[in-house]
Amino acid sequence: MPSLRENGGRIKIALPARLDAILYEYGLAKDRDVDLTVAPVREVPRLLHERVVDCALVPAVMYFQGDYLIVPDAAISTFMYLGTEILASRRKLEEVRSVAFPRQPDTSRTILEIALRELFPEIPYRFEIGTGNPLSDLERCDAAVVTGEGAFGLPQDLRRYDVSEFWVRLTELPAVFYLWLTPAELSEDRRERAYAHVIKAKKTGLAQSDKVLRFAQTRITLSKYKLIEFLTVDIDYDLFSRQVKSLRALGDYMTSYKLIPDETHREIEFASRRNHVSIFEEMLGVSDETADDVILDWTTDAEDEEEEEESEE
Repeated sequence: MPSLRENGGRIKIALPARLDAILYEYGLAKDRDVDLTVAPVREVPRLLHERVVDCALVPAVMYFQGDYLIVPDAAISTFMYLGTEILASRRKLEEVRSVAFPRQPDTSRTILEIALRELFPEIPYRFEIGTGNPLSDLERCDAAVVTGEGAFGLPQDLRRYDVSEFWVRLTELPAVFYLWLTPAELSEDRRERAYAHVIKAKKTGLAQSDKVLRFAQTRITLSKYKLIEFLTVDIDYDLFSRQVKSLRALGDYMTSYKLIPDETHREIEFASRRNHVSIFEEMLGVSDETADDVILDWTTDAEDEEEEEESEE
């Protein structure tokens, strides 16, 4: 494995030229202590694998395919839907039997295959490598996975199924599509610096969402309100306990389906000394063990308040 040339210079960070990564891009581009590379989606994993960069935003499945550590408190996930991760088809879902996948391994491809096999075990799905053109793929397959902002431009006559919905239905956990990873052998000092820069970028982007919106409008022709919804509602930029549980489930399923060898399946490990529980969760007194209980408590409290209001009436 090539070794990183570690020095006191700027932290080298790479991220994909994707709309769902643009909030991080905006923040990192303003950070003078970061050597930022914005590269095509296929290129970023190579930059991390070959140790060209210290840290990169890559498909979540890459964590289970190499010797990496996860940067806490930051990711790209959703508990709702993500318009850049779509299963497109001219058929109803129950009629789909063959699916075309992107050539490069990615999270959507992996969680969709797992979820379809788990949710519909009676259906003999056939999965094929696509051409990169979903319309061409749909001439020979019943459905095709479309990732990136190209998913927004799909013809209106196509049925759209959000990939995240399959995972949420299977696990009742958010779908984590992208993680910030560092090489495991990177020095602790550079790992901590990478963490600090990524979190700073996230905070900058969230605090200046209006500027991020204008920045995004230079990349894609999409209505202002659709962009706002996508960037601020659809995407979750945190790495909460439930996202960590989702990653553990993903690793277990990947092992079960022989997508990674048994001996390479390991526990979730982080690049920073910080606990993986987010700052937000710490403020609320939530831990990995009690997250579900707290969520249930909130629900119960809300129901109790409604009952009290009804009784007063």
